[in-house]
Amino acid sequence: MVELHGEIDLVGHRRAAPVLDPVTSGDARTVVIDLTRATFIDCSCLTLLMRAWRRVTSRGARLRVVCTNRMALHMLSITGLRATLAPVATVDEALGRPAPGTRRGA
Repeated sequence: MVELHGEIDLVGHRRAAPVLDPVTSGDARTVVIDLTRATFIDCSCLTLLMRAWRRVTSRGARLRVVCTNRMALHMLSITGLRATLAPVATVDEALGRPAPGTRRGA
């Protein structure tokens, strides 16, 4: 899992790519990118997310994006990437874990 913080613009992209690349090229079956603490995203972030998605899916793994920021979700929607990246609201949801306080089969 990689957490991206603050503004993910061209400068943020340059800082995040060296951290994200080893994770997306590793052997994890599910890679989670958590944008919960990202305050702003632009096309540089979208490029970073799509590069991660291509790298992960090309090896048969799954990329999950955690995002609740209304503006970021709008950016994903207007670019058509919301359907591809299918953002979820929590890391637990991204990992397929039940929400805290819930029981399976209940």
